[in-house]
Amino acid sequence: MQALLKMLIISNDKAAITKYKRMPIWRENGFEISAVTSDKDEALTLMHKDNIAFTLIFNKPPAVDAAKTLEQIASKGLRCETLVISPFGNSDNMRECFIAGAVDYLCEPVSEIRIKEALARAKEQYNKSMENCEYRIAAKEYFSSMKTQDKFTESLLD
Repeated sequence: MQALLKMLIISNDKAAITKYKRMPIWRENGFEISAVTSDKDEALTLMHKDNIAFTLIFNKPPAVDAAKTLEQIASKGLRCETLVISPFGNSDNMRECFIAGAVDYLCEPVSEIRIKEALARAKEQYNKSMENCEYRIAAKEYFSSMKTQDKFTESLLD
């Protein structure tokens, strides 16, 4: 059995957190909710410390602004797949979230079927990202073991 991917929920809406945590779809689709926070700084710390693979952000500005949170995640060099759930269906907000790195953006109310579809896309992105990472590590090890290196090979190591 494959290990469950750790998920962080970022929200200040206690009712929504309770509702979504009760859904069985997380474990059924290979995820476990490892932490919940409404604080962006704490979220960044948890992501780094707990090896979070996936975040679920409830977009409820100004307390939790998904686009700004995604930008902060990227600026810290943290890599995770993110699903945004929002009461806002306007295209500007969706666009900001996608540009900032969201895998999907769902408008409330959200069905378990839609979440399941979004989780499948997120898991696919995660797996591609991990394959890429493993490839880069293997390539770096190979090229760094070469006795002679030219400028091209050195550039591959950066």
